[in-house]
Amino acid sequence: MKKLSIALLALLIGTQVYSNEIIGKRRIVKKVKTLLKNGELDKSRTCLDEFMQRDKKLKRVMGFGFPGIGGGLPVLGAATGAAIGSATSGGAAFLGLWAGTLMGGVVAPVGLLAYESIALSIFAKNRFLIKVISNARDGGGKSLRKFRKKFYLHYPEAIYLEEDSLAEIIVKADETGVLCDGSLNKSKKRPAWNREIYKYISQSL
Repeated sequence: MKKLSIALLALLIGTQVYSNEIIGKRRIVKKVKTLLKNGELDKSRTCLDEFMQRDKKLKRVMGFGFPGIGGGLPVLGAATGAAIGSATSGGAAFLGLWAGTLMGGVVAPVGLLAYESIALSIFAKNRFLIKVISNARDGGGKSLRKFRKKFYLHYPEAIYLEEDSLAEIIVKADETGVLCDGSLNKSKKRPAWNREIYKYISQSL
């Protein structure tokens, strides 16, 4: 009985080694939003609030009249483009300027569909990273495993990196603000994207 109690205690401690609050594996984005709102996730020790702000901004932008996303008329094109531009960078930076021009006048259905596809892709990538960070803080999970496989495609020499070690690196970067203070993109302060995090991990090994 004593051995069982010790084993159970070790298991409970192990599941919380990366975070004081278990985020869980279901409805992760919603859970993160709740934990941040309640103050159970300390904003000074995580970048998840920054990623959630980008999520909110992208959802707002995608509601400006895109087929299948928000309904309404394609208005406020310049503001829409500027909002997306501030939420993206690197290979996606062109989207803000293009969206402002595209949405500022009469938009062809093909243009709208192309815009919607790109916007949805950026939105999905940001949500994926929220889940990755959350999994890492919990010590593992489906999204973290998927991220690990994608990381190997870019850095196959790091095939030895185990999931728990990867989680530790990501959590450290999250808690110290590296994932959102601009240090990974050498530009303005914003949440990092996949490739920037891959590079950081490779340099941390």
